[in-house]
Amino acid sequence: MSLVVLEWQRLAASSWQISRPSARTWSTARFAGAELKAAPAPLPSTPPGPFGGLSRAPADEILRIVERVTKGQPNPGRRRTAVRRVFSVLEEMPGDTWQERWQASGFDDEGAESVRVLTREGDRRDSADLIAGLKLAFCLRVIQPSISGFRANNLDYPQRFRELQPDSLLEKFFAAADAFDVHH
Repeated sequence: MSLVVLEWQRLAASSWQISRPSARTWSTARFAGAELKAAPAPLPSTPPGPFGGLSRAPADEILRIVERVTKGQPNPGRRRTAVRRVFSVLEEMPGDTWQERWQASGFDDEGAESVRVLTREGDRRDSADLIAGLKLAFCLRVIQPSISGFRANNLDYPQRFRELQPDSLLEKFFAAADAFDVHH
C-alpha cells in the first residue's frame, strides 16, 4: 500500500465519528437519523509546514511572512493589505486562535457568505484582493476552513498551497491525485 493510502486510512480512522439515532428511532427509522460528522483532527506535536504553527501568531508576524512569500509577485502590497483586512475583522471575534476567530466570524458556517461582503463599495478589485488575502491565510495554514468556508469563497487553492507548503508527502498526495482518472 502506498504512503498516501496508509495516511488517508489513519486519518479517516481517527478523524471521523458516526452518530447513530437513539434506540427508539433506530427501529422505526433505521438510518434516517444517522449522519457523518468530522471530528477535529488531533493537533500534531510539530506543526506542519515551513512556517510552523501560526494559529496564535500576532498578525504582524503573519504579515511579515506574507510579505516574504509574495515578494516578486504582482501587487504584493495589495495582498498584504488584504490579509491585514481579513485579520482585522477576525481580531474583533472571540477566540484565542485565528481558527477559533474564523469559526466565530460566521464565514465558515454552512451557507456562509463570502468575505467579499467586506468589499468597499464600488471597488471590484478590492473583492479579488480579499479573496487572495484569505487564500494566503488558508495556504499558510493559519486558518483551516471547512468545506463551507472553501465553497463560500470560491478559491483556486491547491496550486498555491502546494507552492507554500513544500512537503514530500504532500507531493506524493498530489501525484496520486493527478494519476487518479476522473471523468465528469
